[in-house]
Amino acid sequence: MRYFPIFLDLDDRKVVIAGGGEAAVRKLRLVLKTAAQITVYSQIICDEIAEFERAGRIVVIRRPAVAADIAGAALAYAATGARKTDAAFAALARSVGVPVNAVDQPDICDFITPAIVDRDPVTVAIGTEGTAPVLARLIKARIEAMLPASTGAIARLASSWRGRLAALVPEPRARRRLWQRFFAGGIPAADNPTHLATAQIRLQALAGAAVLAGEGHGLVTLVDVDADNPELLTPNARRRLHEADVIVHVPGTAPRLVELARREAKFIAVTSAETPPEMRPGFGSGAGEILVREARMGQRVVRLGMGEGTDALALGEAGIEFEIEPGTPAAALPAPGSHPPAAIGAP
Repeated sequence: MRYFPIFLDLDDRKVVIAGGGEAAVRKLRLVLKTAAQITVYSQIICDEIAEFERAGRIVVIRRPAVAADIAGAALAYAATGARKTDAAFAALARSVGVPVNAVDQPDICDFITPAIVDRDPVTVAIGTEGTAPVLARLIKARIEAMLPASTGAIARLASSWRGRLAALVPEPRARRRLWQRFFAGGIPAADNPTHLATAQIRLQALAGAAVLAGEGHGLVTLVDVDADNPELLTPNARRRLHEADVIVHVPGTAPRLVELARREAKFIAVTSAETPPEMRPGFGSGAGEILVREARMGQRVVRLGMGEGTDALALGEAGIEFEIEPGTPAAALPAPGSHPPAAIGAP
């Protein structure tokens, strides 16, 4: 990863754009979605930029920018359409410590503006580090089709409930699971007041159920994997990885699968029970004990690895609920009998 993706707060921050033509308009349309204070520097401006100026949405200064104009800005865009002019503006921005983007010139860019799916306040940014803009647009189109127009309304509803749920369900893990259940069937409809009222009723019901259930024991999922390929995971195995509080794994095993877990998850490395004692790097093979301990603390636990039999035995004896999840879909599994079927362990 060359470019680190971040979301920058531009509320009441200065943004400077050099250029008065179509390239500048494309950047303006994006930045105008924020509450930034935008100044355009160009001796000649197109009709659309003139309209933005008349509406009071931007300030236009009809001369080239100098370093003092750019100083203190959060961002600067070089969008004149002339490579030498853009390069000179980019150098000015850097001289006063302002990150700059030069349209269609990634070699002089400090940052790249991604393809954006806007469901305010939900924003999805897609970047290819400037290598394949058409691919970024194709990915954007797919995500646009996946996210209903009501996504933002549901996000605002969720935000309005955060304080109430914190009081009703003070345990963070229980609240996270409540939200996972709320969104489990996809993003609820919120196209009209009736849909929003239905979503609120569902939240109230889930909150009541969480209060009655208390913490209880967690769930352990034993994911039987022997290949580091996320595409081979069953949908349930992938979902459990996304939801897990704790990931128990053999060091160095399936790093691409481990990447699917939440960043906040706890990762515990253990050696495989099948590894000879003299080759074990000091963790021991007590995965079963770790799984039982974490589940008794109410955690959702995923064990990545092969040969889950001893772990299942330990969980069953401890009365911990568990499931055995094949790491690959049925169509990709070896011959029948070589892998155990998905099963639920002792409640």
